[in-house]
Amino acid sequence: MAVAIANNLVTGFPPPQPASAIAAVTNADGLVTVTPAFSAPRRWSSSAVASL
Repeated sequence: MAVAIANNLVTGFPPPQPASAIAAVTNADGLVTVTPAFSAPRRWSSSAVASL
């Protein structure tokens, strides 16, 4: 599906697979979307670096 989406972005013409997914989302009564939450890596404090 990722390749089909990329091709759609480049050419502007959706192949059948993304076209059916777009139709399903467009015709849905509701849509729940989820995204992962990433936390930034912890930085070393100056006291931790000084102790090395």
